[in-house]
Parts: sequence; C-alpha cells; structure tokens
Amino acid sequence: MNNSINSLADRVEELLLHKVIPTNSGNAAVEMISATQRIIARMQSLQLRAIHDLSEVRGRTGHAADEVALELAVSRQSGQMQVAFADALCTRLPKVLAAMESGDIDASKARKVFEVISPLSDELTREVDNAIDGRLKGKDTASVRRIARKAVLKVDPDGSQDRAEARREDRRVELLHEDDAMASLTGYLPAELASAGYQRINDIARGLKTRDETRSLDQLRADVFADLMVGKSDHGTNLAVQVFLYMPIGRVGKPISATSIVIADTTTG
Repeated sequence: MNNSINSLADRVEELLLHKVIPTNSGNAAVEMISATQRIIARMQSLQLRAIHDLSEVRGRTGHAADEVALELAVSRQSGQMQVAFADALCTRLPKVLAAMESGDIDASKARKVFEVISPLSDELTREVDNAIDGRLKGKDTASVRRIARKAVLKVDPDGSQDRAEARREDRRVELLHEDDAMASLTGYLPAELASAGYQRINDIARGLKTRDETRSLDQLRADVFADLMVGKSDHGTNLAVQVFLYMPIGRVGKPISATSIVIADTTTG
C-alpha cells in the first residue's frame, strides 16, 4: 500500500515538473504555484479523511491521536488537535471539507473555520457550514476567519455570552522554548484582562523611555513584562493610580460582552 502511494506521488511530481507546466517563464511559474497549491489542498483533505477514519476505527479512545502523532512526528497534543480537526471536518463541516477536496482552500484556512465554530453545537455548526459554502475560495486566512465569524453571529446572534464563557474555559499560559537561550511566554486570557495588562505594561515602558534610554519601546515592554512576572519593582517610576472597571454590556438579564474602562488618578508620589 505504501509503495503504491509513494509511486503515485512520484508520478504526480514527474508530471508537474517535466510534462505539464514548464516553469521557464514568470507566468508559467505562477501557474505552477497555483496548480501545486490546489494539489496540496486536495492531498490534505485526503489525509484528514484518513485521520478521521483512523479515529473511527480506534473507537475514539485516544489511541488514534498517538498513532497520528507518531506518523506525523508531532507531539501528542498536536496529534489530538489533528484528530479533532479531522473529525469536525468530516462530521460537522462537510462543505468546508468539500472546498478542500476541490482545491479551493487548504488546511490552514479550513482550520480558521474550525477554530471559530468550536464552541457551537453540531446543528449550528452545520448552519455555518451552509452559510459560508462557496464563499471561501480566493480568500486569505484573515478573511476566512472573518466570514466564519459573521456567519456564527448570523446563525446564533444570542449566543455571544455563551461562546465567550466557553472560550474562557480554555484560558491558559504557555511556555515555548526557542533558539539561543530565548523563550516565548504567552497567555490566552479574556480580552478585557489582556487589554488591561498590556496597557499597564505599555504605560510603565513609556514612562521609562527617557532621552537617555537606549532600549526600544518593544525592549522596554519586554523588560517590564519580565520584571512584573518575577516580582521585581516597577523600575522606580511614579505611576498614575489606575482603577479598572469591568462593565458588562448587553441585553437585560444576560450580558453578551464586556469592556474595561481605565480611570487614572494623575497624582503621583
């Protein structure tokens, strides 16, 4: 089985490189880019169908994620995400999957739809799937996400608060080790808390940006963030007192969103 699939892949590559689309001109190279992108999308749809089939065969026990992770040489968490993504496309987003099978969108764009609909019920998800059918071709990932979000608001206009509460269940902090003794520390937080935290960091950083300060604002924000995380001082700056008011905004009896207002006391010392 593996030999036949590999032979087919080799044959496709040979046809593209040597017989179908010569790339000795700019237009031909662009045509090759377009053709290979459509093929990639179609191959991704086949892979995702196979992942879903494996999940079904294994009885959704979690063993499928381990096998996917091993085969794709990714972490178990990534394997779990691939299984969830594949299952959603095959059972809840069949028209998005069909767009992949046609080569109209690739997995990265389909994943944007998957991320947006993840808090929805199966019934509402299929309504979104129908609403965006035929509208994703030629769109970038940001546009795909925007189209999907508008569809969600249309099919479930009263569910904003429920979706927000579901998203809050996923709040987390993640540490990613990177090259040359560096790392990324990220937090997935409610928007009003993240905005208030960034505002505080930014205000301290701007207060430190004197004429003699050689660090850029980005560097200052990073240093302030690190100092706050490990409990260092605020660098001796005189900060305005800030009070953050959390004010739910929405329909009576059940707010649908929230915002934060900053009230600054300009007294220092």
